[in-house]
Amino acid sequence: MNNSVHFGFNTDCDNIIHENINAEFHKIELDELKPSTRYYYKVISDEIESDVYMFHTSFEENESIKFITYGDTRGVWDNWRNAAIVAQAIEKEQAYFALHTGDFVKNGLINSQWVDFFSISNFTHNCTIYPVLGNHENCPGHQFDIHWKGRAGPGHSGEFLGRARVGRHSYYDTR
Repeated sequence: MNNSVHFGFNTDCDNIIHENINAEFHKIELDELKPSTRYYYKVISDEIESDVYMFHTSFEENESIKFITYGDTRGVWDNWRNAAIVAQAIEKEQAYFALHTGDFVKNGLINSQWVDFFSISNFTHNCTIYPVLGNHENCPGHQFDIHWKGRAGPGHSGEFLGRARVGRHSYYDTR
């Protein structure tokens, strides 16, 4: 029940925020972060400590940024080999954020496929990912909630630069 986020401008992560709630999902908000800044963070939950990861805060208006758009990472067919190659290339780019256009996994109802997706590269912990559900996520409801709403990483809040983020997979009929 002793949960905390350690964060800061370097890997020492000198700032600490605690949450002492017994729950399946935890949410700790980091207030007063500086814009256009790289922060480092780690999470400690029930005496288990994560590696140190990083994130960028929202950028200033008219600032040049780097972002990635990609999708269809269903890596089951080759044991996630090609998806890992793409994720590692994205990680090298150090983008502010990534827009995933859907089809993260082959079957969104199989928990192990989500675990595999988030395990293929540190990129999935070091970059804010804006998800769009594809047809392979099978409208997973609970599985999607587990792996996205419960993400420890920053930037999964539903707003970006004060505008609601909206994504739609082109597979679905929008009539």
